Amino acid sequence: MQVRAQEDYKIIRETQSICTQCYSTIKASIVERNDHVFLRKECSEHGIFEVPFAFNSEFYRFFQEKSLPFMCGMQSQSEIEIVVTYRCNMRCPICYWQKHKDKYEQVEPSLEELEQFISKYRKKTWRFTLTGGEPTLRDDLPEIISMLKKHGKGISINSNGLRLADFAYAQSLKRAGIDRVNMQLDGFDEEIERYMRGDDYRATKQKALNNLKELNICTGINAVISRDYGKNQISQLIDFALKHEFIKSITWLSLVYPAGKEKYNPKNFIMANEVLDFIQEETKGKITKHNFLILRKLYLLAAYCFSRGCCRYSYMYMLIRKQGHYEGIDRYLDLKKINKFLDICQGVLIKNKLLGKIFFLSAMPVVLLVCFRSVSLLKEFFCRGVSFYLRGSSYLKPINFLDFRVVTICDINNFDSVGKQCCFGIALKDDKGLYRDTIRNVNLKISTS
Repeated sequence: MQVRAQEDYKIIRETQSICTQCYSTIKASIVERNDHVFLRKECSEHGIFEVPFAFNSEFYRFFQEKSLPFMCGMQSQSEIEIVVTYRCNMRCPICYWQKHKDKYEQVEPSLEELEQFISKYRKKTWRFTLTGGEPTLRDDLPEIISMLKKHGKGISINSNGLRLADFAYAQSLKRAGIDRVNMQLDGFDEEIERYMRGDDYRATKQKALNNLKELNICTGINAVISRDYGKNQISQLIDFALKHEFIKSITWLSLVYPAGKEKYNPKNFIMANEVLDFIQEETKGKITKHNFLILRKLYLLAAYCFSRGCCRYSYMYMLIRKQGHYEGIDRYLDLKKINKFLDICQGVLIKNKLLGKIFFLSAMPVVLLVCFRSVSLLKEFFCRGVSFYLRGSSYLKPINFLDFRVVTICDINNFDSVGKQCCFGIALKDDKGLYRDTIRNVNLKISTS
């Protein structure tokens, strides 16, 4: 939003960003005012703009600024999304690919190009996600999946689910060796479906979910949430996932910069940390923001010690399935003790990276053993962690856990140049061929072209 130049604020950090009007690189600051934190941009031609980053300055300073040395471009990319097609069978108003759809609709990497790309990056990457557009519009998608599996990699797809309503097609992906389907499902309310997707696809998506359940394909739900739409769907999505054991995760993607932005009120855009407040409110405190942040800190430090990427706009949590209901991970893991240990580790790492890594890796197993109140859950937690950091695929298929993630994608609105690159890679083909970039750079390119 555009603001008056004379407003009082306190500067936390200087940075650079992008003007949303002329797309120039401009000076920016992370600023604090009235306990709120904003990205304040100053364009000589278009004036001053502010993007809300957090509505609690203490939260931002502790969990964002203090963690900067361990985030984003400081680590290697451990997974890559491959855009296998720009085609799509939906026209979502919020989709940022819309303006490129017509230009690149026929530009798709061939099987040979994909084979060459995968061979180049297979030693550096533990998992590939096929995305688009809508990847299921590739008739040769089963062949692509089979090719990836020959390289011993975990393979997922991001899908809107429409073609998965065809049982025979869904079965072909199962036979090809798919590890996971991340299916878009914003909720069960028609108004939300039409707001986010432009039409009502709920019946078709339910057929797709029924097929995934019958085929026992590991499934994650991807739900977009904005400030005014999606909040009341949080509890319903949790309850639905708990009733269906084939659903292993829920990821909320916060709405920040849709392609049809002129149709949306910018006040409806939202950052990931704000969604945590919604989750705490909608679950009546059973899932707390504070516990989300402790697990994020654990993930962040573990990722740093194992040289894995970790997004500054991503938060994670875990629920335990308990015969139709759920318990938070904090019911079985003493997060207060964990947090004290993590604070010590963080301090050591800042002073001496090598010593800090040795301390964390040697002490963390002991700390988990002391803090866990369930041997079986400790075993699964530890095995999944080992699988993730050693680049295995069993991490994608938890048994007792329902994973939560809340994510904001880096874009032209919230771009903060503190990191050299995004922690998550993306591969796409244009008129110059198939190449790898970062999600942040691709989103900036899409936004500004």
